[in-house]
Amino acid sequence: MIKIILKLNALAKYLILLLVFAALIYTMYWLWQRQPKVQKIEEPQSESTPTTANLIPKSDFNPASFSIVSQNPIKLEGVGMPNAFAFIYSNKEAKVAKTDGAGKFDLEINLLGGLNLFEVAIVTNNLKQATGKSLIYFLSEKNQSAKTVYAGTAKTIFENLITVATAGGDKKVKTTKQTQIKLPSAPDQEEATGPAFSQIRVGDFLIALGDVASDDTLAAWEIEIIRKNKPQLTKQLVTAKTLSTVKTNLFSAKVTTTEEIVEFTLDKNSQILVGESLAKTGDIQKNKNAVIIFELQENKKIVSLLYLLP
Repeated sequence: MIKIILKLNALAKYLILLLVFAALIYTMYWLWQRQPKVQKIEEPQSESTPTTANLIPKSDFNPASFSIVSQNPIKLEGVGMPNAFAFIYSNKEAKVAKTDGAGKFDLEINLLGGLNLFEVAIVTNNLKQATGKSLIYFLSEKNQSAKTVYAGTAKTIFENLITVATAGGDKKVKTTKQTQIKLPSAPDQEEATGPAFSQIRVGDFLIALGDVASDDTLAAWEIEIIRKNKPQLTKQLVTAKTLSTVKTNLFSAKVTTTEEIVEFTLDKNSQILVGESLAKTGDIQKNKNAVIIFELQENKKIVSLLYLLP
């Protein structure tokens, strides 16, 4: 009987030691869990990593947007993503240039007399596309002393100051008694000066020529007001993968940004390029990476430029 009691006492001691050891382990684990965790620090994205946000840097083009020029055509110089493709288009034409290892490119563009609206987009070989950059030029057919043009819709009018929504952001236009203001033609009025300012309305499209002060406000020499057939860039650019060959001047492609399947139409003015070489409709095959500049006409997407990436 005594032996049994001694064995039970020994077993009890072992159980107590085991419980104490387990409690110690649990306490250490609980304390470890309450220690502050080391936060993972996200590495900032390398500036050399190409993204759609930096395909067109903030550097100015030459000639700078909003310039008044007297020569035609002009040589446009710019900087984008290295070893990519720069697409420049207006309602009149569409062109492409390859950027060099530093991202520089230049090409010759033709202007129409008066206001010209351009869009620039940089596209990489894998169809990454910048959001685009708008350029505004004014071709003067006379000896124009003014250097700058602001063109867009009047947002606000306060005293002699107009806020204009341009393709390059909001701009300020300031008038004086010497500012020549051309209003839309009317039976009894074709052109007015001075008091004509009171007839400018919010929503009017205006083309203002003048000089820019240090605060980026244009001191207007001349202002033309347009209320019908307001100037706008009607052409669009998409990156796509072709889904068919051309049949009766039609082919389909899937737009990479929306995955929408779109039917495009070729006409006699459509330009097809492969690299720097002119191509034919037979070169449009299935599963080709392409950049397409087109214009909507009578519910048809008429291609101005189809560029098949090499």
